[in-house]
Amino acid sequence: HLKPRGASGSRRKDGRDVVGGLRSAGWATADTAAAMTALSSAPATRRLLGVFAEGDMKGVYERKAGRAPGQPGLVEMQDAALAVLGRSEKGFFLMTEGALIDKYSHDLDWERAVLDTLEFDNAVARAKAFAARDGRTLVLVISDHTHGAAVSGMVRDDLPGPDMRDKVGTYDWAGYP
Repeated sequence: HLKPRGASGSRRKDGRDVVGGLRSAGWATADTAAAMTALSSAPATRRLLGVFAEGDMKGVYERKAGRAPGQPGLVEMQDAALAVLGRSEKGFFLMTEGALIDKYSHDLDWERAVLDTLEFDNAVARAKAFAARDGRTLVLVISDHTHGAAVSGMVRDDLPGPDMRDKVGTYDWAGYP
Protein backbone atom coordinates (compact mmCIF):
# COMPACT_ATOMS: atom_id res chain seq x y z
CA HIS A 1 0.00 0.00 0.00
CA LEU A 2 3.03 2.27 0.02
CA LYS A 3 4.09 1.82 -3.62
CA PRO A 4 2.33 3.38 -6.60
CA ARG A 5 0.05 1.24 -8.75
CA GLY A 6 2.08 -0.73 -11.23
CA ALA A 7 5.15 -1.08 -9.00
CA SER A 8 6.16 -4.61 -8.03
CA GLY A 9 4.13 -5.75 -5.03
CA SER A 10 1.85 -2.71 -5.02
CA ARG A 11 -1.72 -3.03 -3.82
CA ARG A 12 -2.65 0.61 -4.46
CA LYS A 13 -5.33 1.57 -6.90
CA ASP A 14 -3.74 4.95 -7.60
CA GLY A 15 -0.32 6.23 -8.57
CA ARG A 16 0.59 7.66 -5.15
CA ASP A 17 4.12 6.78 -4.00
CA VAL A 18 3.91 7.13 -0.22
CA VAL A 19 7.58 6.31 0.44
CA GLY A 20 8.76 8.64 -2.33
CA GLY A 21 6.54 11.40 -0.99
CA LEU A 22 7.96 11.06 2.51
CA ARG A 23 11.48 10.98 1.09
CA SER A 24 10.73 14.23 -0.80
CA ALA A 25 9.48 15.73 2.47
CA GLY A 26 12.84 15.08 4.13
CA TRP A 27 12.34 11.66 5.65
CA ALA A 28 15.21 9.18 5.65
CA THR A 29 14.07 5.78 4.39
CA ALA A 30 15.51 2.34 5.02
CA ASP A 31 14.74 -1.05 3.52
CA THR A 32 17.32 -3.13 5.40
CA ALA A 33 18.42 -3.47 9.01
CA ALA A 34 21.88 -2.13 8.13
CA ALA A 35 20.46 0.98 6.43
CA MET A 36 18.10 1.58 9.37
CA THR A 37 20.92 1.33 11.90
CA ALA A 38 23.19 3.64 9.91
CA LEU A 39 20.45 6.24 9.42
CA SER A 40 19.24 6.14 13.02
CA SER A 41 22.83 6.57 14.24
CA ALA A 42 23.30 9.77 12.22
CA PRO A 43 22.64 12.79 14.49
CA ALA A 44 21.03 14.66 11.58
CA THR A 45 18.29 12.02 11.15
CA ARG A 46 15.08 13.41 12.64
CA ARG A 47 12.52 11.42 10.64
CA LEU A 48 13.00 7.79 9.65
CA LEU A 49 10.73 5.37 7.83
CA GLY A 50 11.62 1.71 7.58
CA VAL A 51 9.81 -0.56 5.14
CA PHE A 52 11.30 -4.05 5.26
CA ALA A 53 8.67 -6.32 3.71
CA GLU A 54 5.79 -6.16 1.26
CA GLY A 55 3.57 -8.09 3.67
CA ASP A 56 4.05 -9.47 7.16
CA MET A 57 7.54 -9.25 8.55
CA LYS A 58 9.24 -12.44 9.69
CA GLY A 59 9.55 -13.45 13.31
CA VAL A 60 12.56 -14.52 15.34
CA TYR A 61 12.51 -18.13 14.13
CA GLU A 62 12.52 -17.21 10.43
CA ARG A 63 15.16 -14.51 10.89
CA LYS A 64 17.44 -16.87 12.81
CA ALA A 65 16.94 -19.50 10.09
CA GLY A 66 18.08 -17.00 7.44
CA ARG A 67 14.65 -16.67 5.82
CA ALA A 68 14.53 -12.87 6.12
CA PRO A 69 17.90 -11.49 5.01
CA GLY A 70 18.37 -7.87 5.94
CA GLN A 71 15.17 -7.67 7.96
CA PRO A 72 15.54 -6.15 11.44
CA GLY A 73 13.97 -7.53 14.57
CA LEU A 74 11.64 -5.77 16.98
CA VAL A 75 14.44 -4.72 19.35
CA GLU A 76 16.53 -3.28 16.50
CA MET A 77 13.57 -1.32 15.13
CA GLN A 78 12.68 0.02 18.57
CA ASP A 79 16.31 1.00 19.24
CA ALA A 80 16.38 2.90 15.94
CA ALA A 81 13.08 4.62 16.74
CA LEU A 82 14.27 5.60 20.22
CA ALA A 83 17.53 6.96 18.81
CA VAL A 84 15.69 9.19 16.34
CA LEU A 85 12.74 10.15 18.54
CA GLY A 86 15.00 10.72 21.52
CA ARG A 87 16.49 13.71 19.68
CA SER A 88 13.19 15.57 19.87
CA GLU A 89 12.97 18.43 22.35
CA LYS A 90 9.17 18.23 22.25
CA GLY A 91 8.91 14.62 23.41
CA PHE A 92 7.40 11.73 21.51
CA PHE A 93 5.03 8.80 21.50
CA LEU A 94 6.26 5.39 20.37
CA MET A 95 4.20 2.22 20.15
CA THR A 96 6.18 -0.99 19.88
CA GLU A 97 3.95 -3.93 19.02
CA GLY A 98 4.86 -7.60 19.12
CA ALA A 99 2.14 -8.36 16.56
CA LEU A 100 3.51 -11.72 15.49
CA ILE A 101 2.89 -13.14 18.98
CA ASP A 102 -0.84 -12.88 18.26
CA LYS A 103 -0.50 -14.10 14.69
CA TYR A 104 1.43 -17.21 15.76
CA SER A 105 -0.93 -17.87 18.67
CA HIS A 106 -3.93 -17.93 16.32
CA ASP A 107 -2.16 -20.70 14.42
CA LEU A 108 -1.32 -22.52 17.68
CA ASP A 109 2.35 -22.14 16.75
CA TRP A 110 3.57 -21.96 20.34
CA GLU A 111 7.27 -22.21 19.54
CA ARG A 112 7.23 -19.13 17.33
CA ALA A 113 4.87 -17.30 19.69
CA VAL A 114 7.24 -17.92 22.61
CA LEU A 115 10.31 -16.79 20.65
CA ASP A 116 8.57 -13.57 19.65
CA THR A 117 7.33 -13.08 23.23
CA LEU A 118 10.92 -13.31 24.44
CA GLU A 119 11.92 -10.77 21.79
CA PHE A 120 9.13 -8.47 22.98
CA ASP A 121 10.36 -8.90 26.56
CA ASN A 122 13.81 -7.77 25.39
CA ALA A 123 12.22 -4.74 23.70
CA VAL A 124 10.48 -3.85 26.97
CA ALA A 125 13.79 -4.13 28.83
CA ARG A 126 15.46 -1.82 26.28
CA ALA A 127 12.60 0.69 26.56
CA LYS A 128 12.90 0.65 30.36
CA ALA A 129 16.66 1.23 30.10
CA PHE A 130 16.04 4.17 27.75
CA ALA A 131 13.49 5.58 30.20
CA ALA A 132 15.92 5.22 33.11
CA ARG A 133 18.62 7.14 31.21
CA ASP A 134 16.19 9.72 29.84
CA GLY A 135 14.43 10.41 33.13
CA ARG A 136 11.26 11.76 31.50
CA THR A 137 9.90 8.77 29.60
CA LEU A 138 6.96 6.63 30.69
CA VAL A 139 6.86 3.01 29.53
CA LEU A 140 3.49 1.25 29.48
CA VAL A 141 3.17 -2.43 28.59
CA ILE A 142 -0.33 -3.63 27.81
CA SER A 143 -2.04 -6.42 25.92
CA ASP A 144 -5.11 -6.11 23.74
CA HIS A 145 -6.14 -9.71 24.57
CA THR A 146 -4.69 -13.09 25.38
CA HIS A 147 -4.62 -16.62 24.01
CA GLY A 148 -4.74 -20.14 25.37
CA ALA A 149 -1.00 -20.22 25.97
CA ALA A 150 -1.35 -17.53 28.62
CA VAL A 151 -0.48 -18.39 32.20
CA SER A 152 -3.59 -17.80 34.26
CA GLY A 153 -4.92 -18.42 37.70
CA MET A 154 -6.61 -21.61 38.77
CA VAL A 155 -9.66 -22.33 40.90
CA ARG A 156 -8.90 -22.76 44.60
CA ASP A 157 -11.80 -24.31 46.50
CA ASP A 158 -10.59 -23.12 49.91
CA LEU A 159 -10.93 -19.41 49.07
CA PRO A 160 -13.92 -17.62 50.65
CA GLY A 161 -16.97 -16.62 48.62
CA PRO A 162 -20.11 -18.23 47.29
CA ASP A 163 -19.31 -17.91 43.58
CA MET A 164 -16.64 -19.75 41.56
CA ARG A 165 -15.23 -16.37 40.39
CA ASP A 166 -14.40 -15.64 44.05
CA LYS A 167 -12.17 -18.69 44.05
CA VAL A 168 -9.91 -17.85 41.10
CA GLY A 169 -6.41 -17.02 42.29
CA THR A 170 -3.48 -15.50 40.52
CA TYR A 171 -0.69 -17.73 39.28
CA ASP A 172 1.70 -17.28 42.20
CA TRP A 173 -0.78 -18.62 44.78
CA ALA A 174 -3.18 -20.66 42.64
CA GLY A 175 -4.03 -24.19 43.63
CA TYR A 176 -5.91 -27.02 41.97
CA PRO A 177 -9.62 -27.64 42.63
